[in-house]
Amino acid sequence: MTAIDRFEAHHTAVATHDREIAIEDYVDRVGVSHDVARTVYQDCRIWARSLGTAGRAYWLRHGLKSYMPLKHFVLIEVLREFGEPTTA
Repeated sequence: MTAIDRFEAHHTAVATHDREIAIEDYVDRVGVSHDVARTVYQDCRIWARSLGTAGRAYWLRHGLKSYMPLKHFVLIEVLREFGEPTTA
């Protein structure tokens, strides 16, 4: 295993952990089951990936973080996947 492999493994593990924390936060805030929260997460990913660059940039400035933190988390996650600029 190279240093690059270890870095990638660490990066993946941190992203997975952050995702699970965001989903658990949604469970706590909304009072739904973990399965429902995972479905909402998947729906948010479909939404964010379908927007296109301009749409994602618009929603990033829209203020989702304050009233839709899971959707905001997913938006940042997708922006990073596409190498688009984020404020986070």
